[in-house]
Amino acid sequence: MNQALTTTYERVSQFMRAASLDALRTLLAEDSDGEIAIELENSWPATEDRPARAEIAAAVALVRGEVEAAALADARNVVESLRSQATREVYEVADDSRYFASSRIKDFSIRLRILVERAVIRRAVTDILSVVCEEGPAYTISVDDGEDIPLAHSRDVNAIMDEVCACDEERLVVRRVPAEGSDRRQLFGSIYLVYGNDGWDVMCDYHVSLEEVLAGANRFADDISNVL
Repeated sequence: MNQALTTTYERVSQFMRAASLDALRTLLAEDSDGEIAIELENSWPATEDRPARAEIAAAVALVRGEVEAAALADARNVVESLRSQATREVYEVADDSRYFASSRIKDFSIRLRILVERAVIRRAVTDILSVVCEEGPAYTISVDDGEDIPLAHSRDVNAIMDEVCACDEERLVVRRVPAEGSDRRQLFGSIYLVYGNDGWDVMCDYHVSLEEVLAGANRFADDISNVL
């Protein structure tokens, strides 16, 4: 890497990494190197010499490679941990321990697949419940098993995780937290869970309204699929 590109890379990396990792990965997924270069070019500080667009795009490509490599390494670490837990039957997350204590699953491959499913679901649930609006927490989650609703309007990750993986298919129903003085819980969307496939693909479908909030969980699932 020549000195000019090194300098540009350092500045571009600084600009791009100012955002959260999720925001950065969303940007990289949605825009090409050239498109990002144009955005950076247009917002380049007037007090600094601006590199040529091609040089900015080359620096963006370097950042993209680093981010993708880091994501792959993180996914490998996750899968290695899940494999170890499935082998030893000793689980790091309390809700997984409770689930397997009641299930007594003998097959290693099934234990691993369920751990992957639960990891993806946990990421989705955590991301949904972390969304806030002006009034406070934005959403609640209900678990619908097709015959009953064992948990309604919850904001407790542990309670939700204790109810999932109970049958072949389930639905997570996401509703808005009612405004103060109201009991109206507007439907925001649903996630359809199907168990028993590859694990990472447990979220088989969801309403388009949930696409943005599930972006991180979908990337997490894709990363895991690349290393399983």
